[in-house]
Amino acid sequence: MDRRIAEHNEGVNTKSYTFTRRPVNLVYYEDHTDPYFAIQREKQIKGWSRRKKIAMIEGNWDKVIEYSKRTKKR
Repeated sequence: MDRRIAEHNEGVNTKSYTFTRRPVNLVYYEDHTDPYFAIQREKQIKGWSRRKKIAMIEGNWDKVIEYSKRTKKR
């Protein structure tokens, strides 16, 4: 993990998303033994709203659940 963060901050790949957004800081991570599950989880989180991601980063799982509930617009 330290190596990957260093690579992002050093700008190893000029075409990477983080190249123009340096320095990057790791604010959340999960350990997975199955690469397929890790990719699926990353895609799931990328689809979340900003406020839901912030709640996750802060460890506020009650808010994550609250923000997961869909509201009906009338």
